[in-house]
Amino acid sequence: MGILDSIASSVARQVSDDPAKQAQILLGWKLLRDYGGVDGLLERFRSSGFSAQVDSWLAVGDNIALKPEDIRTVFGAEGVTKMASEFELPESQVMSRMAKHLPLVIDKLSPDGKLPGNQAAMLMQGLRLFKS
Repeated sequence: MGILDSIASSVARQVSDDPAKQAQILLGWKLLRDYGGVDGLLERFRSSGFSAQVDSWLAVGDNIALKPEDIRTVFGAEGVTKMASEFELPESQVMSRMAKHLPLVIDKLSPDGKLPGNQAAMLMQGLRLFKS
């Protein structure tokens, strides 16, 4: 476990006493880490044909929604299977939850249309979402 993983683990315990919520925070962190952070994750969506959606999440205004099947398009069948295993959820739930929540999270991370400039600021802003 790297230093950022240790910090994320520590922060997850401080944000919530609920082990399920701690697991969600840590698995979300792992997803971001595995795919190159928020920028890498957004680039993956852009390169899969979802640039308009990403732009809408970052912009002020309405977000263009994703369909659960879009998650499989972006991550592939193997990626979805891996995430389902890590989240201990059926693949259909992983896809529907990501399709529902990812646009909202990115929108909340970029209230002025821009993502925070560094990972620490982004992590703190993201963790505030779990407190609200």
